[in-house]
Amino acid sequence: MALLRKYKNYFKISGLILIVSLIAFALVFFFIINPKIKLKKDIVNKLNQSKQEYEMAQLAASPKTQANINEEVGVLQDRLNDFVLDYKSAADLTFDISQIASECSVSSFSVQSSDMQMIPSVSDPNNIFEKRIKVSFMAGFPEFAAFLNSLERHEPVLFINEFVLSRHNKDKTIFQVSLELAALVQKQEKNDELAISSNF
Repeated sequence: MALLRKYKNYFKISGLILIVSLIAFALVFFFIINPKIKLKKDIVNKLNQSKQEYEMAQLAASPKTQANINEEVGVLQDRLNDFVLDYKSAADLTFDISQIASECSVSSFSVQSSDMQMIPSVSDPNNIFEKRIKVSFMAGFPEFAAFLNSLERHEPVLFINEFVLSRHNKDKTIFQVSLELAALVQKQEKNDELAISSNF
């Protein structure tokens, strides 16, 4: 019996030591080892991110990448020129539209240009303006369609905001047409403004 009690006490003490050891290990793991593991992961992630940024910076600095970027900028500039007039060309716009009307054989043609309105832009809110042009004329449907087609093919692009088509009182095949056009105009540079103002 004494031997059995001795083994029971031994098992109790061993069990108690094991439980205390497990608790101590869990505390050490959660409060010391686990934060170190997380810190190591964060450092590795930051190191990988820095390596990627360094590689991207090296790639961006390479002559081939610079050439590609310059080529893309050129393409974007060409696309911008498809949609935006420079300030000097905007003055000739009503003449261009009159030429189109003459080629399409419309009659009673009149064109009126309104003041330019600023278009909000994130990069430069004072750089792009909208020039609105009101056009009215009389034409048959084929001439009207030819006029619209020519306007759509105009470079830079002309936008048709609205149009009104009404039949002429006397001849049902002739229409009275009113159009409101818009064109995007890039504001002139300050040097150009000074040169123009000094001429007046």
